[in-house]
Amino acid sequence: MGERAMRRRWIYKNGDVYEACEEQAPEVHHIMGDIKEYQSMADGSMITSRSQHREHLKRHGLQEVGNETKYLQPRADLRKTGVKEALIDSVQRAKEQHGSRFVERAITEQLQKAYEVRNRR
Repeated sequence: MGERAMRRRWIYKNGDVYEACEEQAPEVHHIMGDIKEYQSMADGSMITSRSQHREHLKRHGLQEVGNETKYLQPRADLRKTGVKEALIDSVQRAKEQHGSRFVERAITEQLQKAYEVRNRR
């Protein structure tokens, strides 16, 4: 088999034409420095490294603001999950069984279920 022809690139600059050379970019490694020391607002301890920072967040149930991506995911459509219909049914049953004073409780329970369904996604 014959050799493949090399592709050639050209650069046009100020009306002049130059052939672009095929130099390989040097291999570069990026080393990320450690975080700056800070005092925890949760318990007042000094955090001096990334690993300590991650462990501290986990231990206290904390989350870094700006790192969450849940808001990027689409929310569940309540019409497709059946929550809207369940809410309407629950309100009707509460009215029939207990009268209007228990309707608020049924609505609160169903809204809590809807909130849980939405947050699972």
